[in-house]
Amino acid sequence: YALMAGVPARRIGWVSKTGEILDETLRCPRTGEQYILTADGILEPAKQ
Repeated sequence: YALMAGVPARRIGWVSKTGEILDETLRCPRTGEQYILTADGILEPAKQ
C-alpha cells in the first residue's frame, strides 16, 4: 500500500496491511511480513 501526501498527491513511502510504515527493508515491524517491490513499481507480499 502506498503512503501518499500533498496536493497533488505523491508517494512518500509504503505501508503494510496492518497500517505500519515500512522502512527501507520493507518488513512490517508488527507482523514481520516481508514485502518486495516489483519491476512495475508494485509492492507485494514476499512469497514465503
